[in-house]
Amino acid sequence: MKPTILLINFQDQQKLRKLKMALLPFKLRIKTVEPQDYSQPIGYLAGGADSISADPAGADGEGNADSCRNHGESV
Repeated sequence: MKPTILLINFQDQQKLRKLKMALLPFKLRIKTVEPQDYSQPIGYLAGGADSISADPAGADGEGNADSCRNHGESV
């Protein structure tokens, strides 16, 4: 799955636009989370319903923080 940046609770549209422009060269998936979606699981927001695992530790059994470290990303 392509790395995803979730943009949550941005009130200033100009700052939001500048941040999106700054992130474009990194070729990341950028998703603005609307207030009505704040209660949704992060897995749903980041990748859709098919990315939610029945195992709370995640598909690799190591949990979210370890999963990020395994992919070379910092937490």
